Formats: sequence, C-alpha cells, structure tokens
Amino acid sequence: MRGQLAKLFLKLGMTSFGGPAGAIALMEDEVSRRRGWIPPARFAEMLAITKLLPGPVATQLAIWIGRELAGRTGGLIAGLCFILPAFGMLLALSALYAGAGALRQQLAPTFVALQAAALAVVLKTTTQLFRPYRRSAGAWAIASASFASVALAPRAEPLVILGFGLVGAWLSAPQGRTARPREAVAPLG
Repeated sequence: MRGQLAKLFLKLGMTSFGGPAGAIALMEDEVSRRRGWIPPARFAEMLAITKLLPGPVATQLAIWIGRELAGRTGGLIAGLCFILPAFGMLLALSALYAGAGALRQQLAPTFVALQAAALAVVLKTTTQLFRPYRRSAGAWAIASASFASVALAPRAEPLVILGFGLVGAWLSAPQGRTARPREAVAPLG
C-alpha cells in the first residue's frame, strides 16, 4: 500500500494545478471513485474536518488519506510525495525567472496563459465539488450568503466559515434532537 500511496501522491503532486480545490477534486476522484480505498461519505468527513483546521487543506487531506490507509508512515509518504513536486517546480521556475533578465518580458505571456489555465481548472473542480448539492435550495442559500459575506468583509472569512458551518449543521440536524458528532471520525492524534 505504501508504494501505491507514493506513486499516487507523486502523480497528484505533479498534476494538481489550480489550487486546493483542484487537488482535492483529484484526490476524491482517485481514492474514492477510481480505487475505492475510502468511501465517499468518509472522504467528505475527512475533507470537512481538514477545512476547519488551520493550514493547507489539500496537504493535510493528503497526509490524512495516507495515514488512514497505511498508518503514520503512510501519512508521511503521502504528504511528502504530494508536496515535493510542487516545491521542485517552484524552485525551478524561480531560478528560471530570476536568471532570465531580458527574457522576463518574453516569458510574461506564458505566465498569463498558465494563470488562465489554472483558473479554468479551479472553475471546473469547484463545479464538480458542488455537484452533489446543486438541487439543494439550502445549500445554494448558504453558499450565496457566505460568498456575499466574504466579499463584503474579507478579513472575517474564518468567522464566516464557522458561522455558516454552524448554520448548515443546525439546518441538517434531525428535528427534535441536537446534532452529535459521528463516532466514525478517526481521532487526529
């Protein structure tokens, strides 16, 4: 399993362009849909918890997936294999840009094209992640209200996420009972 994790997360680390949303969508596709290693409901729980933690969501999710499948060593392997390709690419591009001198002006359109490609990936994966909720009026209302809140008060983003998360939990709690955390969620430690 550790070899499979290393191979998968190296691939994801080299191809996950478009930010965290793109990386998360690719992880979900690979570990839940294609390989069936983690059931979709469990993946959704893991994603929800990593979104509440401070730090890079996609990296934390990669580490958790590795830990879930192959213990602590699996988490270390998945995390390193996911991070190192991007780190290497960033170093190479930085060195190229720093040493380019007059070539910078000629490279500018290439970087603009890369930004456009990354935006397309983000839009595609965002719609893919929202697909299960597209028929829910409540999900649309919460998404619209949270988007408007963050647009109006960008510094309050953590409070907006927490607040609308609580509203979503309250709305999805069974009538007459309070929502309780599911016991199926593995401890973080």
